[in-house]
Amino acid sequence: MDALRNSGELEGARQDALRSSRGAIGVEFTVERHEFNTAVKFLLAGTSRAEQARLEFVDLNATPDQIELVTTGTASDCPAIVSKAGYARIPLGMFERISRSIRTLRIEQIQVLIEPGAMKIGTLVFSHPEISLRLIGSRIADLPIDAPLSEVLVVSTQFRPEEIEDSGLLARVLAAQEEASRMVDHAFKTLEPLGIKRAALSEFVSQQIVKHARRQL
Repeated sequence: MDALRNSGELEGARQDALRSSRGAIGVEFTVERHEFNTAVKFLLAGTSRAEQARLEFVDLNATPDQIELVTTGTASDCPAIVSKAGYARIPLGMFERISRSIRTLRIEQIQVLIEPGAMKIGTLVFSHPEISLRLIGSRIADLPIDAPLSEVLVVSTQFRPEEIEDSGLLARVLAAQEEASRMVDHAFKTLEPLGIKRAALSEFVSQQIVKHARRQL
């Protein structure tokens, strides 16, 4: 099916985006510790603890006088002194650890520096290979955190691989494609005695996804 064949293109786009972030300047700002922690807690309170949440990213947008934290269906912000404006992306799962850790800091104002692969908050350093810098702050594509499988698969028919990557939905789309492939395999095993070919099942599923996408237009 086309959606499943796109998985290789999507992974390639992901690697290109990671490579392009190397050598980029960082995002840097100073913020009140309690205000930053409140924004983080609000963000976490608005997200699901379901399996999908672990695939999500947070877009941190630093403009001249504030920072904005954006993930699927939820956003929060707080005032900041921004010395290096820009846009960064951090895995959502890191923010629970960040929220717990910054409460241990004994200073009221914290300096935050985000570079590819690392986020420094005061004296604390949080490393993760998926921390990256971005060229723009807005997301081209978006999905509810509890979007059904069919809607996640539709994304791969409506947007280019690089747009899906830039919107932070690559992991969810790849996971949905893997799940759909497993479902096709299961259906094929059940229907094989009837002479049904796996390719035919895969094509049928692709057609249904395209029809679902057209109904949303």
